[in-house]
Amino acid sequence: MVRWLKNILALVIVVFLFWYLAKHWDQLKVLMKLSPTELTVMYILTALIAFISAKAVQYLVIPLNIKPPVWEMFNLQNA
Repeated sequence: MVRWLKNILALVIVVFLFWYLAKHWDQLKVLMKLSPTELTVMYILTALIAFISAKAVQYLVIPLNIKPPVWEMFNLQNA
């Protein structure tokens, strides 16, 4: 039963993704026209922001006596 629910949930997510892409295709086409340099800069900035957010979360949980590694917090930010 749980397996069927997971499959149905996955199907709903995929259908929603296709619906979203179809609805916003004009906005997404602009991203395809970006140069590799612009895409690289966007990727680096996004990774930097995720790293800074991960470090902030790491500092927030220190008073709770939780000392997670930065890499785990980075993965959590991107999950």
